[in-house]
Amino acid sequence: MSEPLPDVAGTVAEFVAGLRCLKAWTGLSYRELEKRAALVGDALPHSTVASSLSRDRLPREEVVKAFARACGCSPQTVDAWVARRRHLVLLAESGTASTVARKASVRGSRVTKRHLVTAGGVVAAAAVGAALTLTALGRWRS
Repeated sequence: MSEPLPDVAGTVAEFVAGLRCLKAWTGLSYRELEKRAALVGDALPHSTVASSLSRDRLPREEVVKAFARACGCSPQTVDAWVARRRHLVLLAESGTASTVARKASVRGSRVTKRHLVTAGGVVAAAAVGAALTLTALGRWRS
């Protein structure tokens, strides 16, 4: 299996999935990654790696750098991971991603079925309220 590269990650979720693949590719545990990072002067607590890889939210840039180095990536590959992360941040900030996708990917919140049902209920209530208001206005003017 070849070293996973970040260039296929078009979303934050895909980026984090790529980081998970990179960890799997190394075959190292979280604690082993922490030790390897320390050998090159990076601070990479195993708990930070575990939490960063367990959610669909962009890890901080310094975490991505230290993680890629600890995984044994070349300097060019480390730069590629950082560049892809920056690209995803710019996409989210520029508004090219939808509002829902931006919130879900950058802040780590998830749009669930419950959110959609609640939003649908709010829209339905607004429509009923508008219809009742228009009906009342029509009767009042008559």
